[in-house]
Amino acid sequence: MRKLIIGILIFIAGWGLSWFTYHFPGKDPLASALPVIHTKPIHSDQPLTGISVTRRVQLDSIESLLQQNAFETAVAQLESLQLESDDRAAADARTKILSYAQQLIAQSRFSLAERLLQRLLIAAFRDVEARMLLAEVYLGEHNVEQAIDQLYEARGYAYRPPMLQRLTSRLRSIVAERATLLKTSNDQNA
Repeated sequence: MRKLIIGILIFIAGWGLSWFTYHFPGKDPLASALPVIHTKPIHSDQPLTGISVTRRVQLDSIESLLQQNAFETAVAQLESLQLESDDRAAADARTKILSYAQQLIAQSRFSLAERLLQRLLIAAFRDVEARMLLAEVYLGEHNVEQAIDQLYEARGYAYRPPMLQRLTSRLRSIVAERATLLKTSNDQNA
């Protein structure tokens, strides 16, 4: 009984001491886990400088690299933007790369589009839109099996219902077209 009372007293003393130190930390409180970020508000009448100018230069650089078919360097710049945690600039750069890939596909320059998208997928292998564009490249090259594989791979990474529905409908239309083609050519093995 005596040991039980001593144990309860020690427990209450420890609890009281922890409560006291939590509410009255003293001169040097523990640092918070969240970093303190000091920012200046941006006013619409002030010119954009610093990061915005640097971001614009990098995006223009990526665009010129894409036009020169320097895909490796363009995607490397995208990766550097991602490492700098500049989400907005990285998203803009990704959009420029995907838009350029769409232009290449529209111009039937499939080998260049494939090179660009393959390099982008090395940097961002879960990019659903890049995989969908790569599937379109394969369709343009009449490689239906690889296109279907890319769409299934993209479906594995997609999580939003509209994107999943879009992928499913595209897969079904490709498979239906392929089945019709095989039936008309009477290719039973395929």
